[in-house]
Amino acid sequence: LEEHHFGQDTIYHEVKGENHFVRMGEHFADSVLNGTPLRYDLTDAANNARVLEALDKAAREHDGGV
Repeated sequence: LEEHHFGQDTIYHEVKGENHFVRMGEHFADSVLNGTPLRYDLTDAANNARVLEALDKAAREHDGGV
């Protein structure tokens, strides 16, 4: 990961690779098995679904013109 400071020095950060799907599964399993609260509630999930549906609809209605 590179961090640029408007023409000044660039700072490089090493980020360990992670499988985010595995982390999501582990987080959900921890919630089910141990009662750990989920990071995002049902309202957030429903809002995300609405956004994805709207994006899908817009993409399907788009005729290719700009």
